[in-house]
Amino acid sequence: ILPLEDLIARPSLTFGRENEIYRTEDSLGPVVVREYGGLRILSFDSHFEQSAMRVDNPLALVHEYTRAMLLVFLFKEPQQITLLGLGGGSLLRVLHNHCTKTNIQVVELRKSVIRVALDHFSIPIDDRIIIHNCNGIDYIDEVERNSSDIVFADMYQAYSMEEFQSTSRFLEQCWQLLTADGWLVINFHRLPEFDHPYMERMCDLFPEVLCCRTNGGNYVVMCGK
Repeated sequence: ILPLEDLIARPSLTFGRENEIYRTEDSLGPVVVREYGGLRILSFDSHFEQSAMRVDNPLALVHEYTRAMLLVFLFKEPQQITLLGLGGGSLLRVLHNHCTKTNIQVVELRKSVIRVALDHFSIPIDDRIIIHNCNGIDYIDEVERNSSDIVFADMYQAYSMEEFQSTSRFLEQCWQLLTADGWLVINFHRLPEFDHPYMERMCDLFPEVLCCRTNGGNYVVMCGK
């Protein structure tokens, strides 16, 4: 998710140049695809970009926070990845292309988002990828423990991060899902204060906690089990 100030700062963005190419709606609201300046944008019709793809190079990671999330590969070479939140599939395209022996479990609440990602954002179809159309809360509560080497958490609504992603229960469930030396990677639009009970619980669970601020204002936190 890209904050409004970054979106405004882009000189190529003017409302007159935007081209809306698709729109649908479900019980959670609109899902909109627009194009401008060679970019294809997924939004939930808010001031935020949920995902962006270069039409001429779908593997390029447009948003800096997605590039920062891949820093976790400095510490772990995964066989199993869990991706919580599909969006336009930016991470999925790159993970599938570069991690050629890795199985990827994708969890996305909204069926409409899955369909849009398939139809407009070039997400790969492969036996190594399983997309679960369900609530991330339920998925990580029911999935086999110690079954994922890396969990990428990027669950967002139109204007904010999915509330569950900022709870101690979420951290505890991810800890159970991860293998013995697994890593949890979370994209934060706004980082909690370091003395917040959530952050204290994170440091209780994970002996390694690393934080990276991006130019777009997002924070990527990597937690090593």
